[in-house]
Amino acid sequence: MVGLYLHLEKGFSGRQVQRAHMALAWHKKSWPSFALSRERGAVTVVEVLAMSAGPERDRAIDAWCASVWDAFRASHQAVAERLEQHGIQ
Repeated sequence: MVGLYLHLEKGFSGRQVQRAHMALAWHKKSWPSFALSRERGAVTVVEVLAMSAGPERDRAIDAWCASVWDAFRASHQAVAERLEQHGIQ
């Protein structure tokens, strides 16, 4: 959820998302549980992996990210608030 938020809402690159995850790992605070959405998104990993490597797959990955992020819209605010508490914006 954190990676999806940072990539889609804040425009982080994959490398920046990775660095944010590493920074969060240093904090030993507990994270809230997020309800597992019944809807998991319209794009599947199978569809993404069916694409040829390169720009076509990159677009499919972004579509998958957006699809999953949208499916978990009920958790958006909680993710944003938690990251703000950790100084990641």
